[in-house]
Amino acid sequence: MVPAANWRLAKSGDCIAEMRDRIPIDLTTEVPAFDYNTPMTSVINAVRQNPCVIILKGGEYYGILDTRVIYRARQGLKVQKLEKAGKIAIRVPKITPTTTIYDAVYYLYKSRVKTLPYVTDGKPTRVLDRVTVIKALISIGALNDIKVADAMTTPVLAIDINANVAQARTVMRDNGVNRLVVVDGDKYAGIITQHDITLGQTVMQDRRPEFKMRTYNSANASIKSIMVGSPAEIDSGAPLADAARAMVERSISSLVVMSGEKPVGIVTLHNIIESVVASRETVVRNIFISGLDSSTYEYEDDIREELRQFMDKIGKLIQIEPEYVTLHVKKLRGRLYEMYARISLGNKSMVNANETGYTIDEALKKTLERLKKGVTKAKEQKMRIRKIGVGKEGMEESGDEE
Repeated sequence: MVPAANWRLAKSGDCIAEMRDRIPIDLTTEVPAFDYNTPMTSVINAVRQNPCVIILKGGEYYGILDTRVIYRARQGLKVQKLEKAGKIAIRVPKITPTTTIYDAVYYLYKSRVKTLPYVTDGKPTRVLDRVTVIKALISIGALNDIKVADAMTTPVLAIDINANVAQARTVMRDNGVNRLVVVDGDKYAGIITQHDITLGQTVMQDRRPEFKMRTYNSANASIKSIMVGSPAEIDSGAPLADAARAMVERSISSLVVMSGEKPVGIVTLHNIIESVVASRETVVRNIFISGLDSSTYEYEDDIREELRQFMDKIGKLIQIEPEYVTLHVKKLRGRLYEMYARISLGNKSMVNANETGYTIDEALKKTLERLKKGVTKAKEQKMRIRKIGVGKEGMEESGDEE
């Protein structure tokens, strides 16, 4: 069993405390960036050596690429060396120094990735990884009131120890899971994960070059040869914080949950993220986005984050929190996008703006710039009205005295 360990984050505790309100750059990692058209042969080594790499298109953030993304995109098949990196990359929400820890948790949960691109001064060259977020959640006590039993995936999906790799992969795919408990008759024998299968097949192919000239298929290999026989375990009644500490300390992504000597579930890093999203009572900003279709829906989280930051900036500018903001996206001919934005500043004060651009990012940037100008103009007009009013009152008071 995993003991309740004494654990401290190596990074500054002050930085972790700040993550409630913002994410400091100290907790992010610099990673390489590549152009969309860079061939995979020039990217693959960097992908293996870093949490992920960032893909740019026209100098602007396009998406991320890591080993998991590549595996999902190619379903375990080899990547063509001359294939463009951008063709495989996926777009996930960007975060900034003003993003909170709970915003980051939500983005990790929704996108199911291990890293989020961190943009500062307009440059997406750093990332915030999932493990650092988990450490932050431990440090601020966000997991203290949740039990492992409330977060684990159950019932346990099991496979016989004599099954082969192909059968294990099929069970995982059909049930939408990445892990299976391995049983030997009625006895619990271990665990096998998708990562074990991928790593095991690579090792077998590298170590047995003589089979390359024969009809050898590594999918026929027994799962017994690549499973983990003594996986880390935790009791179902333990605090979720203990499970998170154990995974962080051991650099693993899951624990087998036990009730006595019987496995009753599996708890993963994603389960922890999901539990925080489910248990936290969040106040959702009034941000309404419409007009996205099957070719643009992937930008929704990015757009929502941009609008959230925009509302923060406008709130500081006018010293009043905006009531809501709406954005409608319209795709025009010739790969042109048009956006209509509207923000409510309270007291029936509304500001509208619309712009076009050849990309979603360009159209959004131009629209928000125009909307900000409109808000600034509305603020200046309101101040002039106030000054005029004060002047009139002063003149009337002065006349009365005469």
